[in-house]
Amino acid sequence: MKEKTTLSYVAIVGRPNVGKSTLFNRIIRERKSIIDDQPGVTRDRLYAHARWEETWFGLIDTAGLVMQDEDMFARHLAENAEIAMNEGDVILFMVDGKTGLLPDDYAIADILRKKKKKVIVVKNKSEKKEDFAYFHDLYELGFEHVIPVSAAYGDGFSSLMDLLMEMLPVKAETLQTADDDIIRLAIVGRPNVGKSTMLNSFLGEERSVVSDVAGTTRDSIDAELMRNKRKYLLIDTAGIRRKSRVDEKLESYMIMRALKNIDRAHVILFLVDGHEGFTEQDDKICGYAHERGVGVILAVNKWDAVEKDEKTYLKVESEIRRQAPFLKYASVLFVSGLEKRNLFKLIDMATEIYESAATKISTSDLNKFLREAVTKKAHPMRKRRRVSFKYITQVGQSPLRFLIFTNAPELVHFSYERYLKNELRSRYGFKGSDIKIEFRANDSKR
Repeated sequence: MKEKTTLSYVAIVGRPNVGKSTLFNRIIRERKSIIDDQPGVTRDRLYAHARWEETWFGLIDTAGLVMQDEDMFARHLAENAEIAMNEGDVILFMVDGKTGLLPDDYAIADILRKKKKKVIVVKNKSEKKEDFAYFHDLYELGFEHVIPVSAAYGDGFSSLMDLLMEMLPVKAETLQTADDDIIRLAIVGRPNVGKSTMLNSFLGEERSVVSDVAGTTRDSIDAELMRNKRKYLLIDTAGIRRKSRVDEKLESYMIMRALKNIDRAHVILFLVDGHEGFTEQDDKICGYAHERGVGVILAVNKWDAVEKDEKTYLKVESEIRRQAPFLKYASVLFVSGLEKRNLFKLIDMATEIYESAATKISTSDLNKFLREAVTKKAHPMRKRRRVSFKYITQVGQSPLRFLIFTNAPELVHFSYERYLKNELRSRYGFKGSDIKIEFRANDSKR
């Protein structure tokens, strides 16, 4: 089966302290990346989905993913940029408009030219009028496009994003996985949690190499499966290691490939080690799936080897719920890839989630729902203003997305958004994936 690309990916590269994280946060419209004046403070390569006008894309903040400490940044700079360039369709190469070009900027430019990727040179910290008049010296880096911006204040940002949209190879209007007749299931989890064993058990053959050595699967393995006359694509992803274990360039590639496979999937079969339980790293990986809006099933694997009594199930599930409260919608299933216990129950459960996320509700029915929900529980007054809701419409499936028009979108409290999500689940039976709601100003105030 020919792979279909669903999203374009944009990587932000540059030397330390040029404002990469600030630009990342402005593009995704939230403070997800830690900002600090100290060079190299962003320790993890961050990944998020972003939208400009009607186009969705993946965004990668590259700073410091493989860095062990402050002094080692220069040594790993080229590797870090190379990882981003290989994964990104378009590169935003940021330079500091105040300090001017430094040797590291030229070194990164050399790498970018050899990769022959689409590049936009972003002259950051352009807060003065003259910064937008004089920037032609940056063309000596060897790239066609140079844009001055202020990531902190937003000057030039719209021009940058408009140019970026022109250069994206895929103009994705939704985050929905490519439309075909196959349900995509990604087997995700930390190394050595049993992903390859589970894939082999599903297929009844040794398709994926199984080993007790963590990280044996270096790239994703796709395999088709038929069940009850439905086709599934099983994606065995490379395990995502803890940051302290990511000490090779290859491991960095594994992380991005695994996250891209989350983008490809309709439902994530997320494996939790039955011995170790739900860990901080599990929470991080699930966070990507939650942000994506993809379906999630928490499969506690190796359950055959766990010493247990009648209360163990409840204790393990309770601990998972405590550590990942944002995954209340995700079912917990106890499985054994080795003994094939509950594996096809996983498939059937994933099918239900897929069909639920593909549900399309009419606008008239949704507006009746909204009136009843608001009557049942009105939004509290905020800043001496009453928040009212005009109408609601569904704007996406897989993931489920709804648009609600209101007189004051900036005043809608997160607890009321959660209330509306719960009411949507109660009314329409949505299960297994997050519901995305966007609040927008009434047409007359847009």
